[in-house]
Formats: sequence, C-alpha cells, structure tokens
Amino acid sequence: MQNLTVRDVMTVFNCVLVGGGAVPQVAPGLTCLAEARRCVTRFYHIKSHPAEIQHVHTDERPVFHGDHADADPELRLLARTHEPRRIEPPP
Repeated sequence: MQNLTVRDVMTVFNCVLVGGGAVPQVAPGLTCLAEARRCVTRFYHIKSHPAEIQHVHTDERPVFHGDHADADPELRLLARTHEPRRIEPPP
C-alpha cells in the first residue's frame, strides 16, 4: 500500500483536469489538418489539369487595325475611335 498525501492527490487531480481540458482541443486541429490536405490535393489537381476553355488552338476572330474597307461600318468607327495617340514630349 502506498501512502498518499493531499499534495499527491491534488497534483493528480489537477493533471487529470488540465489533460481532460486539452483532449477536446485535439479534434478541431485534426479536422483542420484533414481539410487542409483536401484543399492541397484539389489545388494540385487543378494545377495539373488545364481547363478546357483554355484549349483554343486557332483564333479565327478578325483583327481590325485602322480602316478596313471590308469591315462593318460600326467596327470601322470603333477602330477609328480607339487608335493609339502619339504623346509628344514637352519642349
């Protein structure tokens, strides 16, 4: 038989109390760790598989530079209004 003092009993009681309070704190950490692992897996999956919308092999859209005689009048007007302007340096 072991002689237990009040000090020994209170020490064990406090250890069990503090340890019992720390046990529930483990579950949220493990949940966040599992979620982080899922997010990283998804990130690398997205990174390694290019999107289908980016698979444009040939761009057949017409490019309008300046005044085109065969262009739609609205497109010619748009091309004329959006021409780059020259900025002269100050004298």
